[in-house]
Amino acid sequence: MSRLESGFRALLPRLQADISPRCFSKAERYTIAAWITKTGVVAHRSANYRSILPASLPRALSQGSSIPAGIKVIAGKVEAGKTIQWAQSNLGFGLVRKSHLPFYDAKQTFVFVLSIADVFLGFGWHGLSNRMFEIFHSGDSTHQIYPHPKLARHIRKFDHLAIAPTEIGLRSKDI
Repeated sequence: MSRLESGFRALLPRLQADISPRCFSKAERYTIAAWITKTGVVAHRSANYRSILPASLPRALSQGSSIPAGIKVIAGKVEAGKTIQWAQSNLGFGLVRKSHLPFYDAKQTFVFVLSIADVFLGFGWHGLSNRMFEIFHSGDSTHQIYPHPKLARHIRKFDHLAIAPTEIGLRSKDI
């Protein structure tokens, strides 16, 4: 088992007890973020009939120890169903107005969420210009784990995992 896998495995019981990012050190939040990002990329690349992520993102993860720019990681609660379930999509549908991104390419954004029992972790990524666009976290019902901790205003338990990605969006930066 890799150091990343064993590091996350040690943190999982604590995540299930309390998902607040303030319960974890900066290094522990990084481990959580690296694990969910790696897990999302592996699930996407191994089980997807169409590729949403460009080949450069998995390559960047495999060649370095840093999480690529443009990623935000969230955590929350979901009604427990199956023991483990996951969902993926791009941000293009309903979250980005075409007037903001006339050249928008759906392969430039990606959202992945994974639930383990009643806890879920997820991330949003964009491959557009980091000076012009950013992933944002609405913060209403989920905690932001990475890059900076941000507590939810009120944690609610989502009825279905597919609703969780709506807490992540893409917006243009005011320059």
